[in-house]
Amino acid sequence: MIPTACNLACDNLCALSTAALSHAFDAWMQTDDAGRIETCHVQTGGHFGWRANDVIGQHLHSILFSENDRQTCQQAFTQCLQHEIDSSEVYSIELQVRGDTGSALSAEVSMSRVAFKSDTKILVSLRDLTSHKTTQDNLRIAEAAFDLFEGLVVTDASKTIVKVNTAFTGITGYTAEEALGKQSSIFRADKTTDTIYHELRRVLLTERYWQGEVWDRRKNGERYPAWLRISAVFDPDGVVSHYVISFVDNTAQHRSDERIHRLAFFDSLTELPNRRLLMDRLKRACHRSHRQHNLGAVLVIDLDNFKDINDALGHDAGDDLLKLAAHRLKECLKSDDTIARVDGDEFVIVLESLSGDHATAISRAELVANRARLALLEPSEVAGHALQMSISIGVTLLEGHVTSESDLLKHAETAMYQAKDAGRGCVRFFNSTAQQSLQKRFEMIVSMRKGFPEQFTVHYQLQVNTRGEPQGVEALIRWHHPSLGNVSPAMFIPLAEETEFVIQLGTWVLRTACRQLVAWSDHPLAKGLTMAVNVSAKQFHRSDFVQTVKQVIQETGAKPNQVKLELTEGLMLHDVTDVIEKMLALREIGVGFSIDDFGTGYSSLSYLKRLPLDQIKIDKSFVHDLKLDPDDQSIARTVVTLGHSLGLNVIAEGVETEQQRDSLLEMGCDAFQGYFFGRPMDVGQLMQTSYFSSLPAPDA
Repeated sequence: MIPTACNLACDNLCALSTAALSHAFDAWMQTDDAGRIETCHVQTGGHFGWRANDVIGQHLHSILFSENDRQTCQQAFTQCLQHEIDSSEVYSIELQVRGDTGSALSAEVSMSRVAFKSDTKILVSLRDLTSHKTTQDNLRIAEAAFDLFEGLVVTDASKTIVKVNTAFTGITGYTAEEALGKQSSIFRADKTTDTIYHELRRVLLTERYWQGEVWDRRKNGERYPAWLRISAVFDPDGVVSHYVISFVDNTAQHRSDERIHRLAFFDSLTELPNRRLLMDRLKRACHRSHRQHNLGAVLVIDLDNFKDINDALGHDAGDDLLKLAAHRLKECLKSDDTIARVDGDEFVIVLESLSGDHATAISRAELVANRARLALLEPSEVAGHALQMSISIGVTLLEGHVTSESDLLKHAETAMYQAKDAGRGCVRFFNSTAQQSLQKRFEMIVSMRKGFPEQFTVHYQLQVNTRGEPQGVEALIRWHHPSLGNVSPAMFIPLAEETEFVIQLGTWVLRTACRQLVAWSDHPLAKGLTMAVNVSAKQFHRSDFVQTVKQVIQETGAKPNQVKLELTEGLMLHDVTDVIEKMLALREIGVGFSIDDFGTGYSSLSYLKRLPLDQIKIDKSFVHDLKLDPDDQSIARTVVTLGHSLGLNVIAEGVETEQQRDSLLEMGCDAFQGYFFGRPMDVGQLMQTSYFSSLPAPDA
């Protein structure tokens, strides 16, 4: 409630001009000293929701919207009555008056006390504030909108800046004082082409609006991408009077787009292109080769023994090694060549425009391959270890559209496998014969998985003591293919190792062998036999290996002390502590262990004596020429002596003749296995031998 001075002075109401009041206010009225309306005038076209005749005779409260406003009005009315008539005091308050839709309408209500004849009257005038408030609200909203996060610039028709907002300063670094009066072109960066600005001006002239991305320059000289919107403002005559320019800094969006692009097309570890981007560039290289009649080359590179290093030193060291390899390989190439990391430790290089001549193209591709090979041979330190990387490289020529992109990679990969088969650390070029071999290899893997376990059986080969009496058998897996017939273990077991299918095969062989032990448990001769089962390194190094062996023995009911697991020397190369822990865990339940193919690997006496072994097996390669090769004799004799010094039983495999057996007997060998005593046989054939003519068959 705010009292204000008013120049309105009246001796009586008649002295007032009704026309003047009607022009000055949206409504006015006269009330008696009790607040009853005696006279009223309402402007035509106003927003008040009552007419003069509707309110005459009613209390002033009848035009108000709420009880709170009525109390406020009554207080003002009472104070107005208490003042002297000649005080010219006017009380103006803002109240909610009933509007034409029944809703509240803001109005300024003014009251003044006047004398009329001998009575006291109150003159009440009302001014509709709706339009005023709407205008004020719109101005506040416009001002708030003008200072949103988007930069805003208003120029006149000549592109001179006349107004900017706060966000403009935050984005550009220019204050309003520095920008006003300047041409808007001061922000233009040289990274935006003239073509874009010509198009901008053309579209503005015809469509009055343009939006797009440009490069602007901040006050400090930094260039940044901005998304720009420009609207032309026209005067009543249709002439451009101003331009309103809004813009946002697109730097964050650019960085986000770049991150997404790198995730989609680049390897996160080495920052090299990934397979997806490689295929795109390889396709481009093929088109270019075809168009220019020029040859290129595709190189597939694989780090030799990377898995061994990764397992031994850990994944962090493996990652460091891959990053180092990527850096060195990239250093061997020209800027327009492509190198990508496509899988694990495999890289692909695409060389373009080597030559139009095959011989020259081959020579230049070989030069790059050898340069890469030698670069990685340079010693390097990873995780505190001095390492020397070796790589196998396969190369195929890129010859326009003669070969598809996917076939080019297959051919180079085939050549890479040839390089590995040749001893690793070398370069090989693709030939069709190698591709056919690779295809057969793939088909063999598929057939092996498809035929398991129906096409597989377990054969058993006798192991005898010095008196020729059976002391055990070795379980050996065999595969009979429906069309290929009997497939050599030397062919399918390495494939099973590479694909880790050997884990499934190995568990199946162990379970089958344990069931056979149970089937022989009532036979007077067979019930004491040991069962030797080969275990691959991939099986042994699994975290669940010990639990799997225990579970198979428990499920089948086999006696653990009749189970002997044969381990290769190569298995000992990685984490000897883990190997010993697993062996001891199985040794606790009675399982025995034998080192297979002893002398062909990398056994070290420092840990060999720590292993809980029962037996060492002399490899057949030392037995075959035992009578003819003095070196083989020396090795066999040394193995026997070593085994006995460690308290181990020594068995020789591959014994095929009486002379070989006698020589080994003379050396002190404890047991024998080989064709001289019997070939590997299925249970039915073994039952027909003179050793076990009445062996019962295993359970189904």
